[in-house]
Amino acid sequence: MASLKSKILGHDHLIALWTQLLQTGKLTGSFLFVGPSGVGKVKSAWAFMQEALCENPAKAPCGDCGSCRRVEQRNHESIRFIQADGPQIKADQAQSVLEFLQLQSIRSHRFILIEDAQKLNATAANSLLKTLEEPPEGTTFILTAPSISSVLPTIRSRCRVFHFQPISHEIMLDNKVASDWQIYASQGRFDKLMSLSDADTKEMRLKWAEFLVQLLTSADTLSEETWREKIKNRDEIRQAVEIWLGLVRDALFFQQGEKKSLLNLDMNAILVKLAQIPTPKLHALSEGLIQFQKELSFNKDAVLSLESLYIHHQR
Repeated sequence: MASLKSKILGHDHLIALWTQLLQTGKLTGSFLFVGPSGVGKVKSAWAFMQEALCENPAKAPCGDCGSCRRVEQRNHESIRFIQADGPQIKADQAQSVLEFLQLQSIRSHRFILIEDAQKLNATAANSLLKTLEEPPEGTTFILTAPSISSVLPTIRSRCRVFHFQPISHEIMLDNKVASDWQIYASQGRFDKLMSLSDADTKEMRLKWAEFLVQLLTSADTLSEETWREKIKNRDEIRQAVEIWLGLVRDALFFQQGEKKSLLNLDMNAILVKLAQIPTPKLHALSEGLIQFQKELSFNKDAVLSLESLYIHHQR
């Protein structure tokens, strides 16, 4: 059985740094793994914990011992894994961490892994601050988040930061993880890569691409009621805006004849239509979509934001 560490693509410098900290006995403390979704933050955390808990230190992580197997199955007795309960990580989940740390450890090391630490609500975060700053001996906290700024300042100031970057195209191509165009379109993120080969996601991408064309070319969009129903799901509209940004980017490259730079090669017909929009308007649209993303993150009404974007584009 292969170790989890052997399945990580990229991040060689972070792997080397973790191994060095493990070998020098400097793992106690709190670590914050930051980077875009789908680049392997949580996967790396499990691999690192497997290495630290392996029963065969001389060849850790061996992947074969009982400890390595339990880590792979995510049911190791020395690991407490916390995920958001809905949109937040709540106080009772933080309390379960503190209770776990009060139990007598049967191993020399134990870990707390908190996925999406940006979702810690204020009460949960405050209850963990002292422990994050001075974890019990032999205890390591690993928190993951999309960026440093997304995490509460009181949390990030108590953590050592590991920066995870998107995986290079070269590494993904060498490992033949998908077709070439899908690899380039994924922008180094495995969540995007998986979605590009998923039938339901392909249908969703096409739906939102066609809606963008309708939005930009129809003079009657605001008078139609059907589109308002389409954007009531905030998670879906966030995905839509990301799709639109990628299409507008491709349309600009299409205009310049740089088809090797396109990320949405499976939507050539859509790109042909978008490329007919004047370049200055496409640049303005890209800026408007970025603003739309920011407004969504602050829970501004999506209908109002899209109406504003439409009106600005029609000028």
